[in-house]
Amino acid sequence: MSFVQSCTRTAAASTPMIENDRRTTSIAHGNVVVCRSIPGVVAICAGIAAAKGRNPLGWGILGLFFGILTLIVVIVVPRKKS
Repeated sequence: MSFVQSCTRTAAASTPMIENDRRTTSIAHGNVVVCRSIPGVVAICAGIAAAKGRNPLGWGILGLFFGILTLIVVIVVPRKKS
């Protein structure tokens, strides 16, 4: 290994680690927030659908996959006529 390669490897290994750790922590924190909010969106979608006479299981599953978009749609959809 040449002197230039050795210096480059040392410089690359020493400085980006701090930035990389911050970015990884931020990404991990974002994943935790998303994982905790998904069950809430599912429950709210299912509850609103049930109150409007719609299928809560179906709307809950849609809420699982499409999240806030499903919540907006289930709020806008009118009550089911009996």
